[in-house]
This record gives sequence, C-alpha cells and structure tokens, in this order.
Amino acid sequence: MKQNVALSALYAGLLCLVPLVAQKTSNSAATTHSVPDARRLRTGTFTYHDLDHGKEVGKGTITVRRLARSGNYDFVAESTFVTDFQGFSSQRWEAIATSRFDPGFGEACLRP
Repeated sequence: MKQNVALSALYAGLLCLVPLVAQKTSNSAATTHSVPDARRLRTGTFTYHDLDHGKEVGKGTITVRRLARSGNYDFVAESTFVTDFQGFSSQRWEAIATSRFDPGFGEACLRP
C-alpha cells in the first residue's frame, strides 16, 4: 500500500508538469497536430507535498533545467518521507530528454 501511495505521488508530480507545458493556442493552431516541445517548459525547482489520506507524509521537488552544451533538458525529482511512513524514507529519479522529449542518450557525460 505504501508503495502504491509513493507511486501515486510520483505520477501526480509528473502530471503537475502538464500545466508547465500548456500554452494558449489560436483556434487554427489547435486543429493541427502538435509536436512535444520542452522549450516551452518553465525551468526551475517546483515543490510538492505528498499526502496519504489527507495527512502529509512527505515533501518533494522537481527541478527542470536546460543543459547549455547540448540543449537537452534535465528533470530531477527528489522526495523525502516522514519516519512513520513505512517502506520509504526517500526517493530520487532523474531523466534527460531532448526538446522533443526523446531520451538524451550519452548526456550523463556532458553534465557540468
């Protein structure tokens, strides 16, 4: 159950990224097929609270930054959980993607 809550928190955090890429479009643009474009993302660090049945069980951040040398994007999520939240004390993941959200292979060697 605790693992499901943690995974739900992770998915909720990812879903919170959707408004960051949302952009108002004209009616004509809305009818065309849109291509994923990370260049529309707001960069920075965003803070979230993890809840279990309405009780705060952890806090987390998602950091989005553009890597200058490659133009790729680095997404880092870090969460810490309260001690009585059994099964998890912390969680961290990182993903690197191109501006089209394709995997940024080999990028780990290019990070500053």
